[in-house]
Amino acid sequence: MPRTAGSDHGERLTAGRPDSSQGVFETLRNRAGAVIEMTAHLQRLADSVAELYGCQLPGTLPQQLIDAARAVPTAGRLRVLAVPASPDGLRVT
Repeated sequence: MPRTAGSDHGERLTAGRPDSSQGVFETLRNRAGAVIEMTAHLQRLADSVAELYGCQLPGTLPQQLIDAARAVPTAGRLRVLAVPASPDGLRVT
């Protein structure tokens, strides 16, 4: 029988693998209104989204992250969550 475990977010692991229907995420560091290594982070996320869901990230995502980083003048984190929203879609928050 596969091993199943839950987390505080409700994700489930089956046989040690995450449930891709829960989405994929990337956490980016924000320092003084700038996103650190944004291109590398977004490329990793884009690769995962393409492999798992056959979709692309929205072209507006980099600017949305820049805007969010500028709204927080201190150091912090930004998390991007990409979840399959329909058979042909992706919801990115």
